[in-house]
Amino acid sequence: MAFLFNVKCFSIIVAPKATAARELSIPTIDIQHGVIFKEHIWYARRIKPLSTFYEKISPDFFLVWDHISHNALSSINPSNGKKEKDRFLIIGSEVNFIKNRSKNLHNLERKILFTCQYDYKLIYSKEELNKLDKSFLCTKEFIDWSINHDNFTLRFRLHPLSKSHPNERKNHINCIKFLKKEFSSKNRKYEISFDNSLEKDLSWCDVHVTLSSSVVITAAIHKIPSLILCPSYVRKNHPRPYKDFPKNLVVEREEFKKFDTCVAYFEK
Repeated sequence: MAFLFNVKCFSIIVAPKATAARELSIPTIDIQHGVIFKEHIWYARRIKPLSTFYEKISPDFFLVWDHISHNALSSINPSNGKKEKDRFLIIGSEVNFIKNRSKNLHNLERKILFTCQYDYKLIYSKEELNKLDKSFLCTKEFIDWSINHDNFTLRFRLHPLSKSHPNERKNHINCIKFLKKEFSSKNRKYEISFDNSLEKDLSWCDVHVTLSSSVVITAAIHKIPSLILCPSYVRKNHPRPYKDFPKNLVVEREEFKKFDTCVAYFEK
């Protein structure tokens, strides 16, 4: 039997394929990357009410990360006549990421995970883009902080889909290699995560940093604190998908006058 596998099944690009598959009676499977929860913008805004175009392209099956995603998707997606237990397959390992983090990180090497994104010009304003370095890896402020501090390993996790944007991906890699070559020291290290699973990188880190990646959701659910440097939700008037998470888990850069104060917030 033939199947059509999709990522982000409700996108404009995938919709025609899903519609054609439905007409040809070809089952469709949506592959999830990371945790989905009930208030997830991408799904919640497209599936309710059910009497919409999105009902017609809703996948027949979901490959999901964990039980959190399973419960969320099953509560907001139409079943298309499928029994829920047959429609969802959990493919993640359900690892418990909760860390026994030291209360005194000042005397330890901090492990910082930065999750990269791509195609920033589509989602960021000119003002937000001006905050980024020339390679569009992260904010200039964050890079300045990293080259003037010690006692950390900073791992940059490349976005899996950035392979479809080779020039931007190459710029990211070159910037990380430059930081590693010019500013690495005994107590300051830079790494690139090319193909690690999200599970492996989150299990490794003490703190997660990003511009506005949805990995914030996955990290917060598993009690790993995140620092958001450039939340585009403000400009787009989107509700924060992480608004109900406690402040010790999700902090936005703009809540602090000084960046050092923002970073130190997680070291209490």
